[in-house]
Amino acid sequence: MLELPIYDRSIIDTFYKIIDDDFADMIYQKIQKSKIQSNVKGYLTKNIISEILFSTPERLLEIQKEYIQSINNKSTLIDYENFLLAKDKKKRSSIDNKLINRFNPTNKKLIEIFNYDHYISSKKTSSYALAKIVGRNTCTYCNRLYTFTVIRKDVNSKRINNGTRITRPQFDHWFPKKKFPLFSLSFYNLIPSCSVCNSSVKSDESFMPSTHLHPYIKEKNDKYRFSYILEPDGSPKVILHTHGDKAKKTAEDLKILEIYSEHSEYELKDLLELRFKYSDNYLDVLFNDTFNLDEVDKKDSYRLLFGVEIDPNDFHKRPFSKFKYDILKELKVIR
Repeated sequence: MLELPIYDRSIIDTFYKIIDDDFADMIYQKIQKSKIQSNVKGYLTKNIISEILFSTPERLLEIQKEYIQSINNKSTLIDYENFLLAKDKKKRSSIDNKLINRFNPTNKKLIEIFNYDHYISSKKTSSYALAKIVGRNTCTYCNRLYTFTVIRKDVNSKRINNGTRITRPQFDHWFPKKKFPLFSLSFYNLIPSCSVCNSSVKSDESFMPSTHLHPYIKEKNDKYRFSYILEPDGSPKVILHTHGDKAKKTAEDLKILEIYSEHSEYELKDLLELRFKYSDNYLDVLFNDTFNLDEVDKKDSYRLLFGVEIDPNDFHKRPFSKFKYDILKELKVIR
């Protein structure tokens, strides 16, 4: 999984103004007019709604705790997690039913109010604006597929319209919107991703900052690194080294190894063949004799030779950059 940068507040504010000139106030008014219980209405002030829209994951989790306590001041996150589990049970205990009666009515109303499909997904103006802001070329989760945002002007009118907005990344709700409806429209809960990761792999899996890596939270110790081994018959095999429980859990739940293993006979094999078919100084020859480094940046040289970005901040620009970088570094091609 790739890291995402924290954006300037004014940039995010511009996005919400595209939806409505005062989006937080519009949501606030809808809450006040709804049949949500009064304690929750009292908690969900316009300031809190603004925080929900603009806050990073750590604050969102604090807001979730406060929201739960506004429903019932003795309720905890564990109670809420048990409620989510209870909803999926075929046979429920009396405790399960109490939790469902406590949380479900309010959740249903909030799903209607914080309606992602209505405000973003189904509206190309807002969804494509969001895609342009985040500006990611590949899936944040797998870095395996392009997720370009493609917008063209109409040939006749020279303007942009729904028909000229062609493709964009999907947006995964890191906190699933059905389980955490308050965050359905939160900027830092909308992760640009490919359709495979969003719909098939992660889907509505419950990730939490305490157990999983989050693209918007920088972690010092929890990382993972691609590597390889050669099977007895000489064929290459992708392996994955994880450092830290969060990295391990994230990689397992996103099926990173399973997905990349399918590329052992393709990208991995090509890198190994290219490396071992040449002498140890082949890159020096290519860089010094073929490329004029006064004119061609070293990053450009690696990109031309291997189709890889060697700056981690640029991994998102090309598929497989993280994977190829790790393998080439192990092969001592990148030093």
